[in-house]
Amino acid sequence: MLQKLPLWQHLAPHRDQQSPSPCAKCLRTLLQAIMIRSVVTIEYDTGKGSERRYIQPIGLYASQGYWYCPAYCFERRGYRLFRADRVRSASLNDLLTCLDEVDKKSIFDWNVHERNASEEQELIVTMEVVRSV
Repeated sequence: MLQKLPLWQHLAPHRDQQSPSPCAKCLRTLLQAIMIRSVVTIEYDTGKGSERRYIQPIGLYASQGYWYCPAYCFERRGYRLFRADRVRSASLNDLLTCLDEVDKKSIFDWNVHERNASEEQELIVTMEVVRSV
């Protein structure tokens, strides 16, 4: 369970008073989904509006004053990092089946493939000199 919910000394978020705090019920639902291995339906504020997403949470952690939930997003068919204060509502969804591959991930390695891919990218620049006559 520590791979899903790290308990650091600085776990309690510290931020200015104007930042929105996550809905306690939403955090509770995300935590419950992690523990019982369930998909969650969320209403998520994207900054451009609200979207319904179906996610399989991997874990919860706090960093730099915010709660984060790495999860597999069924709409995007990939891993995404959701900020908990942008989750407007959350409910367990027993209509979708959890993916075994996602369940094996932890908050420490959920995006290791993307991190490795970005580190492996190499930019090759070819310069060609053209002489005008």
